Amino acid sequence: MTDDLRLFAEVVRRGRRTEAANHLQTNHITVSRHIIRLEQAVENRVFDRTADGWVLTDAGLRLLVHAESVE
Repeated sequence: MTDDLRLFAEVVRRGRRTEAANHLQTNHITVSRHIIRLEQAVENRVFDRTADGWVLTDAGLRLLVHAESVE
């Protein structure tokens, strides 16, 4: 779960899965799998996709506090 939270936090910082993946030197599919697993664990969507990138949902905002404390 720590890796899931780390990738989640990076998507928050970068605003896009692909940019987070590039920064972490992985691919966007790996990032997507971690986000999906995280959403399943919290039983909520953590991002909404917009034209400008990925935006946190209310559940994502709550999770971000936890993710930052883990980092």
